[in-house]
Amino acid sequence: MNAQQRPHMVSTIEALSRKLGAKTGLADQIANTLRNLILAGELRPGDRIVESRMARQLGVGQPTVREALVALEHQGLVSRKTNHGCIVTTFTREELADILRIRGELETLAVDLAIENASDEAAEGLAGIARQMVEIAQSGDAKAFHSRDQVFHETLWSGSGNSFLPKVLAQVMMPPARFPVHPPSARFRPNRPDFIGERACRHRQRHRTKR
Repeated sequence: MNAQQRPHMVSTIEALSRKLGAKTGLADQIANTLRNLILAGELRPGDRIVESRMARQLGVGQPTVREALVALEHQGLVSRKTNHGCIVTTFTREELADILRIRGELETLAVDLAIENASDEAAEGLAGIARQMVEIAQSGDAKAFHSRDQVFHETLWSGSGNSFLPKVLAQVMMPPARFPVHPPSARFRPNRPDFIGERACRHRQRHRTKR
């Protein structure tokens, strides 16, 4: 990792160091910052993250940095290699295809469960987020689109009523997020977010009518 070629990453690490005055949630703060650097491409596949160096930069103990890296490892964003320490994970095309297939199956389950179990408020909130995504897609703002897309998926998972599903989906969501695509056109496919949200609302309305 050549930090001199990535001034934004250096400034981000320095900003984090200034924020770490409070002694609670340090590992979470470090993990969130490193996660954002990975997703933004500032930390690239194959880059090493040296625990001792990171701890010195941030002025925290090495175990705190290790805890943050373990969290990222569980999300598939970093991995540990013998004699190399912790590196940003590199995925082959086949591995990404496998991850996306698993994610597709699990998200189909999440949609079905959310339609059955989500409250009226949650379903309407999901539809609202989807409408925002349509507007952002039409504007062509890729960064804003992917930010709202993440919120949409997390809201959908929470609405499933299954406490384990969000945790599993979070693990298979992160690696493909490192390879963003441009926001889609306004013509969404049948499994598009606005369709899912509206479908959930209609299901809840029909359920109320039958009571």
